[in-house]
This record gives sequence, C-alpha cells and structure tokens, in this order.
Amino acid sequence: FEIGQVVTINKEGVAFGVYTGEGILGVLKVHLEGKRVMPTAEFLRGQRQFIGAVLPSAKA
Repeated sequence: FEIGQVVTINKEGVAFGVYTGEGILGVLKVHLEGKRVMPTAEFLRGQRQFIGAVLPSAKA
C-alpha cells in the first residue's frame, strides 16, 4: 500500500481505513462539509471509487 491510501477493511462498524506506513487506521464515521455524519459503510455505498484513493499528506 501507499501511505495515505484508502483500503477496504470490512470489520464490524468499519468499512475502510487509511494506510499510515505503520498499519491501517480504521475510519468509523465520515463527515463531509455541509452533510451529516454517516457511518463509513453508508458513505461507500455512494462513493465506491473512494477505495484506492490516496489522501494528501497534512505535513506541517
């Protein structure tokens, strides 16, 4: 995996995670700007292309 890459997990309550370089950080909920908070499984139903995406780094 590439650092920041979104990967499928499929554990109870966690549909995806983000590879950190040391492991995978499971994501429980997603809150998009202007939208309500939703479970990751619900988010993925409308955003299947999100799996495999690489999130940008937040280096300071």
